[in-house]
Amino acid sequence: MALDGSARRRKAEEAQATALVDLVDGVVRVRVVGEFDLATARTLDAALAEATAAGADVVVDLTDATFLDVGCLQLILSARRAVLEAGHLLTVEHPRPLVRRLVSAIHVEGLLGAG
Repeated sequence: MALDGSARRRKAEEAQATALVDLVDGVVRVRVVGEFDLATARTLDAALAEATAAGADVVVDLTDATFLDVGCLQLILSARRAVLEAGHLLTVEHPRPLVRRLVSAIHVEGLLGAG
């Protein structure tokens, strides 16, 4: 089955955006790598759902995230609400300046952890 141009482009974009979920010392770590926007948001959403379902504190590590749009930040905030409702914490580590500005603009500075 041949992929049309938009499907090939979507597959390439998803390959450039990964979210790896690991359990380390009782904490779920979501390592976000690449550019996350509308085209790649489902990759982040799936990783956050997996992390939220683990029933533990969650750390979202943005060290290797080269871009994160406001829609993806909303996904993180939704996951944070679910994690908090379960009695755990979700923090974001190592955000780039753009993410820091977005977080400040929507007044959720408590989302940011170390880095």
